[in-house]
Amino acid sequence: MKKTLKSSDLVVQHNDLIQANYPLTLQEKRIVLWLSSQVKKDDEEFKDHEMKISDFCELAGIKSKNMYKEIEKISTELMQKVLQIRKENSLMVVSWLSYAEYFYREGKIVLRFDPALKPYLLNLKEKFTQINLSQLLSFKSFYSVRMYELLYQYISIGERNIKVDEIKSNLGIEKEKYKSYADLKKYVVLTALKEINEKSDIQVGFEEVKNGRKVTALNFQITHKVKDFEENSIISRAAVFNITNEEIQTFLNDVSLENLDRALRVLESCTKKIKNPWLFLKKALAENWQPSSVIERSSNITDSELTVEREIETLSESVECKNIRKNFIRQHGEKEYTAWLDSAEMELENTVLKVRVRSAFLAHYIQVHYTHVLKSAAKDVEHVEVSVKTNLEILDDGKEKNQSVSTKPVSIEKSVASTKRKTGSPKKKTINKPDNEDPKLKQLTLWDRVRTFLKPNSDV
Repeated sequence: MKKTLKSSDLVVQHNDLIQANYPLTLQEKRIVLWLSSQVKKDDEEFKDHEMKISDFCELAGIKSKNMYKEIEKISTELMQKVLQIRKENSLMVVSWLSYAEYFYREGKIVLRFDPALKPYLLNLKEKFTQINLSQLLSFKSFYSVRMYELLYQYISIGERNIKVDEIKSNLGIEKEKYKSYADLKKYVVLTALKEINEKSDIQVGFEEVKNGRKVTALNFQITHKVKDFEENSIISRAAVFNITNEEIQTFLNDVSLENLDRALRVLESCTKKIKNPWLFLKKALAENWQPSSVIERSSNITDSELTVEREIETLSESVECKNIRKNFIRQHGEKEYTAWLDSAEMELENTVLKVRVRSAFLAHYIQVHYTHVLKSAAKDVEHVEVSVKTNLEILDDGKEKNQSVSTKPVSIEKSVASTKRKTGSPKKKTINKPDNEDPKLKQLTLWDRVRTFLKPNSDV
C-alpha cells in the first residue's frame, strides 16, 4: 500500500521523546519522522508500515545508481542507532527500529518501531506535541529539525531556557565537538535558527544567560509569525467540524483569512448540529453571512458591564479558545498554564489600558480575542496596548559579505497596538487590586473575570 506524504500529516510525540538525546543523520531523522506520521491516534500496537523504494529515495535524498545499497545502509545504520530517554529515576536506552525488510521485486521497504517506544508515540493523552510533517521535512539540517522540535514544544509558553550542555546532548553532539561556546553558537545555534526563521511558521530570538563571564544557558523567545498563527488557528478550529487542511487551503485560494474567520464564527455560533459543515461554510462565504453571536458595540449601549458579561458569554462558547486552552494544558499541565495566564499586569494611563505579559504568544492571543472586552470594561478606555517586556537577541538576516547571522541585544518591549500619549504627567491606576470607591476601576477588574473564564475547568 502506497504511503504518500500529505501536507496535513502530523508527527505526534511525547515531550520526553522530543527532549531525548540522540545523534542521527538528516536522512535517518526524516525516515523516523515519516514513520511517526503513520502512527494513528487509536493504534494499540506498532504496525508495519511500507513505503515504495522511490518514495524512500526521495525522502532520504538518494540519487545514487546503487540506490538499493544506499537504502540497506541507511536502514541498517538506523536500526543500530539508539536514543536516551531520561525518566524520573532511570535512564532508558532504546533502539528506534525493531524490524526492517526489503522487497526489491515489489519495490518497497517495510519498517516498524521498537515496542519500547510505545509510551512515547501511542495513545498520547497529555504532555505531547504535534508538528506538521511537511514543516519538519523542509529543513536541510538535522540540527534545524531538532532545534525546531525543542522550541515548538514551548510555542504556547513563548520562551524556553536550555542549558548549553543540554543543547549539545539533545542534538547528539559529541563532547569533543564544538568545545567552545563560540563554535557551538556559530555552527549550530545560529545556523539552525537562521533556517528556522526563514522557512518555518515561527520566529525565534534568544539571550545568553551567563554565570560570571561564561555562557551557561540560552533563553529562547518563540512566537508564531502572525499570518501563520492566524491560519493555523483557523485550521485547528475547522478540524473540530472535520474540515480538512486541504479544504481550508482551497477556501484560502479564493477568500481572505478575515472572511474565512468570519464564516467560521458563523458555523461555531450555530446551536443546532450542521449535517455538512463544509457546505455550510462554503455557503456562508458565498453569501457573506455575519455571525449572530458577535456583539456589536454601538452608542446606545450604556451599561458597559452588561456588554462585557455578554461578550464573555460569547467567548466562553469559542471553540478556538477552548482548543488553545486544552492544547496548552495537555502539553505543559495546569500549573504552568495558570502561571502563564496570571503573569499579565495591567494599568490605566489616561485613556490607554496597558497590558504587559511575558510572552509574545500571549500578547497576540489577548490582542486578537480580548481587546473588545477590555475596551468595553470602562467608558474612558479608548485604546488597549498589549506589550511584551523582555530582553533578547534578535536574529539578523546577515547582509554582510560573509552572509553570517549576527546577534545583537535589543529591548523587545513592542506594542501590538500603538497610541500617542497625551502631554503632561500621565495618571496611572493599578488594575490588579479592586478599588470599591472608584466604579470605573471596579468595572476594569472584570479582567479578573476574563482570567477566571480562562482558568482550567471541567471541560479540559
